[in-house]
Amino acid sequence: MKEIFGVRADEYSLQIILEMVKKAIEDKQKVHIVTLNTEMLMAAKTDPNLKYVINKAEIVVPESSGIYLADNFLSAKKGNKIVRLFISTWQTILGKNTSLPTRISGVDLSYLIAGLCSEFGYTLLLLGGGEGVAEEAAKNLKVEFKNLKAEGLYGGLAGSKELVEQVKQIKADVIFVAFGHGRQEKWLAANLNQIPAFVGIGVGGSLDYFAHRVPRAPEVVRNLGLEWAFRLLVQPWRFKRQTSLITFIKELWKIG
Repeated sequence: MKEIFGVRADEYSLQIILEMVKKAIEDKQKVHIVTLNTEMLMAAKTDPNLKYVINKAEIVVPESSGIYLADNFLSAKKGNKIVRLFISTWQTILGKNTSLPTRISGVDLSYLIAGLCSEFGYTLLLLGGGEGVAEEAAKNLKVEFKNLKAEGLYGGLAGSKELVEQVKQIKADVIFVAFGHGRQEKWLAANLNQIPAFVGIGVGGSLDYFAHRVPRAPEVVRNLGLEWAFRLLVQPWRFKRQTSLITFIKELWKIG
């Protein structure tokens, strides 16, 4: 387990995470999975409640290049900071990680968990996103995974008791929640023990990809850890949110 700004990042391999998901469902144990990106990390730095929720989750997956950059930079404790930052940036781009396992994006992890559900007959609920997105995403995933039992539910009443009751009626084994970073993690922390699902994961914009509302970056771009930049090109309204990256580098510089 690693810590960056006091926020946990687990060192589980992809295979171990999938095994933990399967075991949780078979043993009827609750598992909250957080996919930690740079934006969420910075939000947790100023939001004690979010930080608590992340650190209490059963699995925290470091899924953004910024997390890996931070790990590479902080692991190299000696030498000029500028040189270390330059080297760490190239290490991250080339996929050479100091201590964390090979990076897996939240989109890819969600897709593989959907495949796991199909393979072992688990029921999947997709919750949230824009109106109609969850339903479209569920439909498309069922085309890709022929045996998948999946349902989509719009989360317009995200903070309501009515929504929790709707979720209870579906009786899913796994739930993907797309309310945006922070909000989805807090919702799962508050409600996972009240709903049938054993495994809950905040998936952010993944449902937009599954619903084919947003194009996925080419594989070469994803492998370079630049998927965030591609999404910025196709969704320029996200630019304001990316200002957290500047704050992130500043904070990393202070403690490095």
